[in-house]
Amino acid sequence: PAARILNSRFAAGSIFTANRSHAPESAIDPARGEWILVTRPHFDCEVRILGDASGQFIHAMLLGRSLEEAAATAMAVEVTFDLAANISGLIASGAFKSLLEITS
Repeated sequence: PAARILNSRFAAGSIFTANRSHAPESAIDPARGEWILVTRPHFDCEVRILGDASGQFIHAMLLGRSLEEAAATAMAVEVTFDLAANISGLIASGAFKSLLEITS
């Protein structure tokens, strides 16, 4: 499975997700930036909107930082960052394996 992360200055992931599910886009602030995790476990593209700490965590790993350094980066953004939940989510989405392949 492929995985990519995007730090958008706009609400690109929220707009994409709302458009795909035919949900009303009126509640979305298009000028609000967001971190977006895009995975493709099979043939379908899955888009997940991440919090800033989670986005920083993944980004740090992609830069080659150790797991400890990436977690510290995330915890500097959000003191209550849940490392176990984030790793679990990355494994469940197939992104953790893909991210490790990208960095090695």
